[in-house]
Amino acid sequence: MILELTLACNEMCSHCMVDAVPTGRHMTEKTLDDVIHFLIKRENEPNILQISGGEFTLHPFFYTTIYILSDVLPDTKFILESNGSFWFDKRKKDLVRELLSKENIIGLQIRTDKRYYPNYEKIMAAKAEIEAWNSKASVLEGEISLIPMGRAKNLIETNPDRSPQCVNFIMFNKQRDFKTLKEFMDLYNSMGKVCSPMIDVDGNLHAGESCLCKPFAKVTDSNEEILRGMKAHDFCGKCNLKVNFNNLRTI
Repeated sequence: MILELTLACNEMCSHCMVDAVPTGRHMTEKTLDDVIHFLIKRENEPNILQISGGEFTLHPFFYTTIYILSDVLPDTKFILESNGSFWFDKRKKDLVRELLSKENIIGLQIRTDKRYYPNYEKIMAAKAEIEAWNSKASVLEGEISLIPMGRAKNLIETNPDRSPQCVNFIMFNKQRDFKTLKEFMDLYNSMGKVCSPMIDVDGNLHAGESCLCKPFAKVTDSNEEILRGMKAHDFCGKCNLKVNFNNLRTI
């Protein structure tokens, strides 16, 4: 599962599938509280939670939020996803390092790509230092799977033949009678997939990795309402990839 802490990002990458901008909204304290109450329920607790955005370190309370989440979800493994900009801010770098000292925060992934990230050269110049700084930190170059959502919709590199991100979510729910969201996530994880569903800054649940995808429920909904939303969810067509459904490919 992905938790989108903020829509703020200082990079303005052309491949962004959520349209994150420097002035993007942060998840509010009220929504954060709702998310915590949602995740600590046994029927919702994820095996793996990816903290993302935007750039998660731009959220004013990122440290406190992630620290609390890792405490109340001791059996959940956390992965922090970043563009690496925090590295050039000593205070943020120290806070991220403290978070990585927690046992169930298992990794920090800094993604970059020469084609899209404005800070590519700076991050690659610091790659060896970053990975020596903490054994849980890694710089991942390239291998970005582009989805035609947000700013990425205008990229010619976007693969027009791939299936929608939500295709596995939809097909699993048509084939299985899940009793809880966790049952779905456990099956998904067993197949090596960890990015769906996702929670956006407003507490909506999405079947794909983009907050621009149609939500199927909210974190404030009851378990019954979430299951109804899962069962009823279908392609919204915003990525224009539904046409590839009959030529199915896994995501």
